[in-house]
Amino acid sequence: MRYLSKYKLFMGLCCAVVFFCLPAQKVHPRVSFQFLPTLTISEEYSDNYLETSSNHVEEYITKYAAGFSLGMIEQKFKFYLDYAPEYRDYDELNERDRLVHPVSFQGQWTPTRRTEMQLRASYNGSNENYQSETERNIVHFDGMTQLDKSLEFLYGHTYEDAFERQTRTGVFTDHTVNSGFLELAKQYGAKNGLSGKLDYAVDSYDSDDDDSYTEIRPSARLTHWMTPMTGLDTGLSFKYKDFDDRGGDEQTVSGDIRYIKVMARNFDLYAKYRHSYAETDTYEHHIFHPSVGFDYAMDETSGISLGVGVLFHDWSNDNDDDPDLFLDIDAYKRFDFSPRMQLDLTGSSTYSESSEDASSLGYNTNYRVGARFRYALTKQIFSNIFGSYQLTQYDETSQNRQDENLSVGAGLSWNPLKWLELDLQYRYKDFSTDSAVRDDYDQNIAMLTIRLIPETPVRFDSPVSRRQFEKLIFD
Repeated sequence: MRYLSKYKLFMGLCCAVVFFCLPAQKVHPRVSFQFLPTLTISEEYSDNYLETSSNHVEEYITKYAAGFSLGMIEQKFKFYLDYAPEYRDYDELNERDRLVHPVSFQGQWTPTRRTEMQLRASYNGSNENYQSETERNIVHFDGMTQLDKSLEFLYGHTYEDAFERQTRTGVFTDHTVNSGFLELAKQYGAKNGLSGKLDYAVDSYDSDDDDSYTEIRPSARLTHWMTPMTGLDTGLSFKYKDFDDRGGDEQTVSGDIRYIKVMARNFDLYAKYRHSYAETDTYEHHIFHPSVGFDYAMDETSGISLGVGVLFHDWSNDNDDDPDLFLDIDAYKRFDFSPRMQLDLTGSSTYSESSEDASSLGYNTNYRVGARFRYALTKQIFSNIFGSYQLTQYDETSQNRQDENLSVGAGLSWNPLKWLELDLQYRYKDFSTDSAVRDDYDQNIAMLTIRLIPETPVRFDSPVSRRQFEKLIFD
């Protein structure tokens, strides 16, 4: 009933948006409006549907979906609504047969010349949760207001109600995350900037859980160029995290300073030092982190930053104080080699006293890389190859755990007719861990989808963000 109520509320809000916005825009000469019916049939196969280390369950799932898409583009307001009731028919797990009502909404609004806002929402359409089936209901809002020529106010909030596999235990659980930020950014000069930001997050579970937390993190950052060829970038932050159900809290103060030297257009060398101090109810932890590296800025939204450094630890308890080599990675780029060929790359590395998805496991380091290559074989046939790898090490003595996630796959899409799409996808997933409470597993997944749609849907210019791309590659 809880999901049904959320679904009714979501549909009511979407209908209200459409009802109130459409009449005012019908007479506008620049409005582009489209309503399209859709029909989709798909067959999915998995050789280990429940994602277990033994007693694999082979499963075939047939899905039938008939719905519609509704889109509109106007000078100040744009939206896209998709609703497609879907019946899921399971070959082995017949008790899971059901009708679901997934719906999604995406909108952009420019109420004034200086303000832009975006809203994205999706409801999974199901009122039942089953092991191995990740379900998420998400509402995300963000915006930017130009207070003056050099001062921006940025803000955003995300609500996510998810039923998914818990990193710590491997058990599928239901939890709700509310997170957001407020930021003031001041630009002075062509490359100089000062910003202050407040991040917050609350992760709550239906029952008491060690991973439940409340977090608040104020921070500030300054970038200043002394000459056209040399600059400084420095930041300071404080994080307070309260572990709601298991008790205790964590306070972390961290700061960094980076000296930048321009070597060529869009290419810099840097020397950086970061210091972090964390205090919990049971220990104190200092990290001294010198590093050197380079930045290559390809455009405003993508680039490569790569460095190498050493983490020197000072624990107040029995944890290992030995230094660790650490690679600083922050890379994201889409290469458009030609209209027929594109390559997407992403990579990142982090270390933290506690992660977002497993706060109770303590201090950890994380590396992940992913790529996707797409190539148009003909005007109607498109191919793609993708892969990702993620390594997470929980380094505290009480955990001493390492998780690895590997995923590779490929696909073919064929448009024999303008209104007909055929899509074949394959994916291999492998998870391994040395945790005593989780099992390893591997899985092969194949899916064939047939989609009928009268014409290309109206879409407004909304390129895939880095966050959306990484969800596609890593999830």
